Amino acid sequence: MAGEQIRNLRHELRTPINHIVGYAELLLDEPELPAGFRELLTLLGELARESLGAIASIVSDAESVEPDALSSLRAKVEQIEAAGAQARTLAPESATADLARISEAIARLESLVTDLETPGGSATLAAATQVEVDTSAPVVLVVDDDAANRDVLGRRLARLGYQVIEAADGSQALEALGRGGIDVVLLDLMMPVVDGIAVLEQRRHD
Repeated sequence: MAGEQIRNLRHELRTPINHIVGYAELLLDEPELPAGFRELLTLLGELARESLGAIASIVSDAESVEPDALSSLRAKVEQIEAAGAQARTLAPESATADLARISEAIARLESLVTDLETPGGSATLAAATQVEVDTSAPVVLVVDDDAANRDVLGRRLARLGYQVIEAADGSQALEALGRGGIDVVLLDLMMPVVDGIAVLEQRRHD
């Protein structure tokens, strides 16, 4: 497994975990959640964060999948699935949409781990959107090819009073930057079309 494949594999595995953590934290910010549901959201976040340790060591310097790390990740995924199933039985209507995103992320994570466990298997490795801008608030450009990542980060920033512009790849980011008026850029480095490093290099030349 080449170095680029290793980076892609880790990125693919971290993405659904980041979705689980992000949407759980957004829901935990909501007032008046049922106590049992709140506890399960907290547990989901904790289990997802613990899974990152297994992912960090799942591919060794020898460029092969580490069986022990994979077994550890599988155990965490099963715990996450169980907590997610319990959470769905207690979720209030207001949490339905975000909990559905968590369920999608859990299913994606389970699929990736199953693929890695299968002999010969290997993990399968929108136009820029601008909201109505209040010129008194700092403008943040969020660049990520993953829509859920943009959604979680954009909502967090909006709650903090920032105006958010989204771009799904580096090409859209360069277009948005060319229009000006952006104070901060949050840039994913691993993207199709034009990646984050290419965006930085292009901006230096400009």
